[in-house]
Amino acid sequence: MHFWDEHKTITRYYEMKVSGVCEKYQLRQLEYDILMFIYC
Repeated sequence: MHFWDEHKTITRYYEMKVSGVCEKYQLRQLEYDILMFIYC
């Protein structure tokens, strides 16, 4: 397995978990990512 194959799996899992929060608060993925970056 190549690195990029594993990366795609992780990215899909992350998007799946975050999608519920984004829908609940009407955020786009980029907006959520920025908020999480600022929070850390």
